[in-house]
Amino acid sequence: MYRANTMKREIRHCLGKALSAKYDEIERAVSQAQIVSFDIFDTLVKRDVAEPEEVHRLVSAKFQKQTGKSIDGYLKLRVDAEKKARKNACKEGVSLGETSPQRMQKGISSEEISLEEIFACMEGVTKQDKFLLQRLERETELQVCCPNLPMKAIYEKALKGQKRILIVSDMYLEEPLIIKILERCGYHGYEKLYLSSAYGMCKSTGSIYEAVKKDYGSFQGKILHIGDHVKSDFFMAKAKGLNALLTDGRRNGLRFWKRVNRKAENPFLYGRLFSFLNNHKTAYGDAACIGYEVLGPMLLGYCKWLKEKIESDRIEKIFF
Repeated sequence: MYRANTMKREIRHCLGKALSAKYDEIERAVSQAQIVSFDIFDTLVKRDVAEPEEVHRLVSAKFQKQTGKSIDGYLKLRVDAEKKARKNACKEGVSLGETSPQRMQKGISSEEISLEEIFACMEGVTKQDKFLLQRLERETELQVCCPNLPMKAIYEKALKGQKRILIVSDMYLEEPLIIKILERCGYHGYEKLYLSSAYGMCKSTGSIYEAVKKDYGSFQGKILHIGDHVKSDFFMAKAKGLNALLTDGRRNGLRFWKRVNRKAENPFLYGRLFSFLNNHKTAYGDAACIGYEVLGPMLLGYCKWLKEKIESDRIEKIFF
């Protein structure tokens, strides 16, 4: 399932890359719009992991460190639980406008699921452990998120240009946590947050765009939505009468880093390192780029090897 998700994401990314607008095109479109709507993940916010599912690896490691227990195949368990929760929601039918907590109390389905519903579908894990895992997942999501620097610059220009800003996102995480993520990444001044977990509506079906149109109908034709998902952020937004631009959510801004190494000794750490470097890079000259992208990782690798050597050989002191 994880590999299937990754493959689908790669195919979608290739299509999206062909349709995506350049940053100067986005800036021009923003300057002409009255209302600008932004997607969150891979648009305003990036994660310091290669794929969203890698968050579950971090959660598993934290769980083991805190409890001394390991959960075999936790990533697959978590991915399968989400898949099952979404299937269950589809079988129950759709009732728009209900938040996840309301839905759970009333037994009514909506287009989005909640984190609680995902963990309720997880098999082979105790209720107590599920509670801790949920807390760790929320903490980890907050920790790995960082601003998408080029898009943040566009967001801030929109604010300075006195544009009315909306944020529209499909996400099962609850609204208070999403607000914390936005605050951590430095996003303030938006007028309204349309979150699928709060509205029970999704971009993928277009229903949440209907909610936007209901609130801002007089501005129809003057609302610009920006996001990275080909279907949800581009085609569906256009189908619902909004202007839309696609951004490359997986843009590689590194000049000297070679991402072709699929046979790395530890692909997870390799992917995390690439994501961190790519997400946090600012403008540098050639020499600084080489230091940041090549020499820095080499030094990190050397320090990691040295630490492991010190521990394995029980060395008490080391002198340089």
